[in-house]
Amino acid sequence: RNTAQGVQLWPSFALELLRLYAGQDGYIARMNAAGFDALRMAGAIVPLEPEGSIRLWETATDTPRISASTILSGDIDLRLRDAIAIVDLSAVGLTQYLPTPTRPARPGADIHADAIGQLLAGRYLAEPTHARAVERLWFVLTAVIFIGLSGVLAGRVVLGALALALLAVTPFVFGALEYSLQGELYDPLQPALATILLASFEGYALYRRSEQRRSTLARQFSQYLSPSVVQRLAGSDTEAILSGEKREITILLSDIRGFTTMSEQLDTQEIAKVVNHFLGIATDEILKRDGTIDKFMGDAVLAFWNAPLDQPDHRERALDAGLALIERVKREDAAFIADGHPSIQIGVAIETGICSVGNFGSERRFDYTAIGSPVNRTARLESTTKKLGIPLV
Repeated sequence: RNTAQGVQLWPSFALELLRLYAGQDGYIARMNAAGFDALRMAGAIVPLEPEGSIRLWETATDTPRISASTILSGDIDLRLRDAIAIVDLSAVGLTQYLPTPTRPARPGADIHADAIGQLLAGRYLAEPTHARAVERLWFVLTAVIFIGLSGVLAGRVVLGALALALLAVTPFVFGALEYSLQGELYDPLQPALATILLASFEGYALYRRSEQRRSTLARQFSQYLSPSVVQRLAGSDTEAILSGEKREITILLSDIRGFTTMSEQLDTQEIAKVVNHFLGIATDEILKRDGTIDKFMGDAVLAFWNAPLDQPDHRERALDAGLALIERVKREDAAFIADGHPSIQIGVAIETGICSVGNFGSERRFDYTAIGSPVNRTARLESTTKKLGIPLV
């Protein structure tokens, strides 16, 4: 402590007991620019912290205790032979309990006993010179592992949380084992916090990529698919789907009968009203049944089911959409005529077959479409509806 006469050194209780036990007259302290460096006593070198303390290496077992009544009764415990005994009070409220690095509260006598046993055994806790390098290497390896797994963990929140917890807890387990077995001190907090920080950044990056992907899908497919299908598509493996694949689909093609003759008799605005009226009805009925609108071709609409997502009942959906489209055009035709527009009659063709579906086009412009002979057959079938005098083939 600092006094008017200068700095006075006071040995700890455990150190003074050990000096008396060893029969020494004093200590030799070694200092450096930072403070204390080591203490020499009875030929042993004790490493010190700069302020003169030692790092306590606690034992896992409880300190042996002998009741004072046993001593006072005259019974001699052989454990006292050549041993250092510390007198302590066990009465409630009189025993002093202190927190330690590994326990929330321990009797002061037990702490002194551990310190004495540590000094006698020459066991000292120390931070290895390579500790910082190990901690940094641990973080680098953890980062490589986590980034490597990010593709697998994307979209798997629970699995990602478990992986993060495992990677963050592992440094603490390693540090605890090194502390208890080797007496070496490593700081597990730095690699653990760095791992959590890295995971946060990686999670945010995955979230941003996911949102960008959702936004891209919404822009590309909002005109072709119903919102529910777009949402399901955003959570699937879209890269494999959009790059192109062969799958069985059911195709629907519908157009206005006699539209060429009708367009020659109408002005441009009237043609637009007729086409938009029909295509609006067709779009509603197709999207209600989660169909994919391939394209509008003048007065015609081409759609299909079972792509980009699986729809086991794609035939039924297409047939239901075709029948609903015919019925709705008939139902709304009277009101359409009453507004001064010409009557509309349509033909619908439905065909099922294996086609190539995906994004086709150039780098500057592409569309999600279906290519294959079933598409051509659907067009030929649709042209027969007028010849056969039926609305659906």
